[in-house]
Amino acid sequence: MVVYKYRGGNFERDLESLENNSYWAPKFDDLNDPCETLINTDRLTTQSRTFSTFFGKEKSEQFLEFEKALHNLFEVKKKGIGIYSLSKTFKDELLWSHYADSHKGFCIEYDLELLANSYKSFKTFSFPVNYTDKPPEYGIKDINNTKSEQIIQKLAGYKSKRWNYEQEHRIVTGFYGEHPYNPACLKSIYFGLNMEKSEKEIIKERLKCRNIQFYQIIQKHNSYKFDAVKVNNLKEERHSYLKEIPSEVTKDNPVQYKLSIINYIREIKAIVDIELESKIEKEQLEWIAQLLRNQMFRKPKRLFIMYYIKNKDDSDVAWATTHFVDSDLKVTINDFGQE
Repeated sequence: MVVYKYRGGNFERDLESLENNSYWAPKFDDLNDPCETLINTDRLTTQSRTFSTFFGKEKSEQFLEFEKALHNLFEVKKKGIGIYSLSKTFKDELLWSHYADSHKGFCIEYDLELLANSYKSFKTFSFPVNYTDKPPEYGIKDINNTKSEQIIQKLAGYKSKRWNYEQEHRIVTGFYGEHPYNPACLKSIYFGLNMEKSEKEIIKERLKCRNIQFYQIIQKHNSYKFDAVKVNNLKEERHSYLKEIPSEVTKDNPVQYKLSIINYIREIKAIVDIELESKIEKEQLEWIAQLLRNQMFRKPKRLFIMYYIKNKDDSDVAWATTHFVDSDLKVTINDFGQE
C-alpha cells in the first residue's frame, strides 16, 4: 500500500528531511484539529457508579481508582507519542490547497509498510482514521483492552466526519520528534501545479540516483479533477545512492557496495554491515561513514560500521571498521592493524 504526504511552506526544511531519510512526528498539541484525542468516558463513569451501588463501598472505591488510573494512562500516552499524518490520495484539491501551500509545494509517495516498520527497535502503530459523528466511547467492555495498540487507536484513530476528505492514514510513534526510515520506502514525488520550476530542479538534483519517480500534477480538461504525468525515466537513470562510491570520490572507477542495517536504537547506537566489491582507501571509508552519519544515523551517540570484502575466504571477519562516538570518527583497517 502506498500513502502520501503533502508538503509546502518551508521548502528547504522539507527537502532536508528527504535527504536525511526522516520524517517529523509532532505531538498531538501541535496538530491542527483541537478535538484530537477526544474520548467520551461518560459511559464508564455511569457504569462504574451503577456497579458500585451493587457491590458496596469497597468496590466503589476500586472503580474510582480505576477511572483515575485510566485517565492518567490516557494523559501519559498523549504527552509522549508522536503522530505522522498521511493520505491515501495525491489528487485531492483541498489537500493540495491546505497542506501544499496552494499547489506551490509537493507531495511525497511512500511504501507504507516500509515506512512504518523501517527499524524494529522503534515501536510504531499504523492504521486508517475512522470518521464518525461522535467521539469514541470508553466503557466497561473496554477495560480488558488496555494494551497500547487499543488505547492508541482510541486516542488517535478517530476524527469528525468533516475531515473525511483527507482519507487519512496515521503512523503513531512511541515518541514525538524526528524518525528515520529505510530510504527504499520513498517511491515518488509529485510537483504541485504552481510549484516554481527552480525548486523542481533543485529537488531532482539533490535526490538524484535514488530511484525516485517524479511526476507533475496536471488539471484534467474541463474538470476540477487532477492527474499526474511522469517527468523522468527511471530506466535511463543510474540508481547508485547507498550502493556506490562514485568516481569523483575514488578518483578511478566507481566501487559498488551493499548495505544492511542490523540494529538502530534511537540516540544510543546504530550498527551496520557493508559488503564491498573490493578494498578501498581510508578516505573512501571515511566518505561512506560520513554519508551514513549525515543522512541516516544522525541521532545515535555511537555508530558502528563493519566492512566486508565480497567473495573473500574469511568473509565473516570485518576487513575494516569505522566507529563514531558523537562526531568523532575512528577508522581501523584490519589488514594492517593500523588506524
